[in-house]
Amino acid sequence: MSTNQTTTNDDEEKIVTCSELLEQIDDEEAELDRERALYGNCDTDTCTYAQGYVHRQALFVCMTCYNNNNEQLAGVCAACAFHCHSNHEVNELYTRRFFRCDCGNSKLSHQPCKLYSVRNLYCKK
Repeated sequence: MSTNQTTTNDDEEKIVTCSELLEQIDDEEAELDRERALYGNCDTDTCTYAQGYVHRQALFVCMTCYNNNNEQLAGVCAACAFHCHSNHEVNELYTRRFFRCDCGNSKLSHQPCKLYSVRNLYCKK
């Protein structure tokens, strides 16, 4: 029994030169720099409340909480937008300077912060 082994272009590894690799790395680093500048190097797993008024961070507003008889708009950090308000209508307001997350405070007392539970003890009405 003989087997025909044919090699297609899909099976071959693409050859990359060192200069192409360095160019790709530079492009990726430039993209990361743009993202850091736009989003303030945000962390999507940690509420920023404990950091105080952050120099620059991504800011989100929860329209669902605002429309549910809340009289004020409240801003939340990226982590709270993803974790605490994940099933809500959340709008991104890009980055803001010297902002502190409102998730779980008196503006959003009906919505406890899932990421910074210590804060919920101090923010109850």
